[in-house]
Amino acid sequence: MGLVPGLVTGIGSLFFGALADRAPRHYVLAGSILFWSLATAGLGISGSVIGITLGVAALALGESGLGPIVNAIIPDLFREQRRVLANFITSAAGAMALGIATIMAGLLMGFVEANRSGFPVSLAMIPNWKLSFLLAAALGLPVAAAVLGIGKLPSTDEGAQAASESIGQYVRRHGIVLLGLSGCFAMQGLGSAAYLSWFPSYLVRRFGMNPADVGPLLGIVILCGSLFGLLVTFGATRWLYARLKHGSPYLLYRFALLAAVVPTLALLIAPTAHVALGLLFCMLALVAGAGGHIPTILQGLIPGRFRGRIFGAITLLMGLIPALGPSLVGAISDYIGSPSMGLIGGICAVTTVAFVLAGLLMHLIYKSAVLAAADIRHQSNSLC
Repeated sequence: MGLVPGLVTGIGSLFFGALADRAPRHYVLAGSILFWSLATAGLGISGSVIGITLGVAALALGESGLGPIVNAIIPDLFREQRRVLANFITSAAGAMALGIATIMAGLLMGFVEANRSGFPVSLAMIPNWKLSFLLAAALGLPVAAAVLGIGKLPSTDEGAQAASESIGQYVRRHGIVLLGLSGCFAMQGLGSAAYLSWFPSYLVRRFGMNPADVGPLLGIVILCGSLFGLLVTFGATRWLYARLKHGSPYLLYRFALLAAVVPTLALLIAPTAHVALGLLFCMLALVAGAGGHIPTILQGLIPGRFRGRIFGAITLLMGLIPALGPSLVGAISDYIGSPSMGLIGGICAVTTVAFVLAGLLMHLIYKSAVLAAADIRHQSNSLC
């Protein structure tokens, strides 16, 4: 998290998005995975602050391909009705990975420390944190191989590939809608980054928790809260779709983001660490449920032949603004000055304002977005 990886992620998403529109997307994704795995290994051999900074930047560059490419691949594999389920499964996988990785980070360090004597001499001399990076990097190899196993992707873009409209014409017609939605999703990311980046420090400072215990416990809460929110939201989406059709993702997104303000503000009066973690669970459930709608909303608005490039441009904005979250919390915390309330005041202020702005933006833009998506579907169906 931070400005450097946020900036690099935004720039890299443009590159990988453009590449994904011109080359087989599963090849590009596998290359992206291998690149960020090499960058992770690079962090394990870095020996200076500059080396670590460059390693983080390279890691962010490799990871920047994930969002644009995956969001371009899913519509190639699933038609509209099944696409919602596919997107929620993908979001659930991401939520599970975040929670599991938070747990694994602590366990991996403990494994390295406990088993150093069994490693080859060349590895036994490497510090624990560096060796942990090298072991984590090796996980990218089987994942890249699995992605290559997808094979050639069929196109189920319902005729949009044959459309004669250029990307410039498309942006001129729907650019305002895309910009409004991008701002909405970026504000959600800003609030989430502000909350999650400082929450571990808040638990340690406010309640005196052992830092070694925070990682596994936080990972469990992130995993369970996110999955619970996605499951509930998917059920609500299926129920609401029968009544509101294509407007349901926008309305559920707005409701979830505004509702997430409640557990965020309640954090100001949390009496114990367990209550604070319970509030985190509620906030994550609502935010994860809202985030599960983002791919479905955007995929319905972007024709397939330049989906990678548009997703890359949107990722640029969605990456830069959230990168400011941790710094804003730190600045507000310093301004308040109180050791006990400064940090939590900064977290709640930034997250609340961000979530409210995201909900208001969605309220202002959703009717135009629904009409734009209907126009895209009409063009696609007329070409089938």
